[in-house]
Amino acid sequence: MKQMEITKILGAILVAALVVMVIKVVSNHLFGTEGEEGATQEAAPTATAEAPAQPAEAPAAEAKPEQAPAAAAAPAEQPAAAPAAAPAATPAATETADLSGGDPAAGKKVFQGHLCFACHSFEAGKNGAGPSLHGVFGAKAGGVEGFSFSDALKNSGLVFNAETLDKWVQGPQKVVSGTKMVLAKPVTDATDRKNLIAYIKEESSK
Repeated sequence: MKQMEITKILGAILVAALVVMVIKVVSNHLFGTEGEEGATQEAAPTATAEAPAQPAEAPAAEAKPEQAPAAAAAPAEQPAAAPAAAPAATPAATETADLSGGDPAAGKKVFQGHLCFACHSFEAGKNGAGPSLHGVFGAKAGGVEGFSFSDALKNSGLVFNAETLDKWVQGPQKVVSGTKMVLAKPVTDATDRKNLIAYIKEESSK
């Protein structure tokens, strides 16, 4: 009997110990979790309050007016005045320079090659289909005695010199409209004209 009682007592003690342990575990589970949550909830506001405030966004820097380039600020430099152009030479002066230095011997071949000899001679008073060329260089057109000139040529006031002859042997009608003279072979080459004029000048003065 005594052994039975001792066993019951020990069993009761063990049961009581187990109950106490169960209660403690349950209590820790319930109240310990709530404590942690409370601590978390209390800590959160504190952390938020203590967190350093974000720095306010700096105001945009005031835009400075862009400086104009120095070249634009400075007054535009006036372009240097172009040097005055030399006065243009008169056509006569230019042609005189171009017509100087002709070769009379080469000009004689031009005179023959362009059939000038068929109408003109250099003998004084000897007219043919065209007037004599004796003294023609420097003479006024339409003044050869014994030859019938057109009124257009007689009234032209034209004087035969290097410049007018240079144009005449290319086309008389372009020089004096209405003249009767017609060239069989106009002299279009400038060198040929220069040589021909040198020949006429030399021969007409003999």
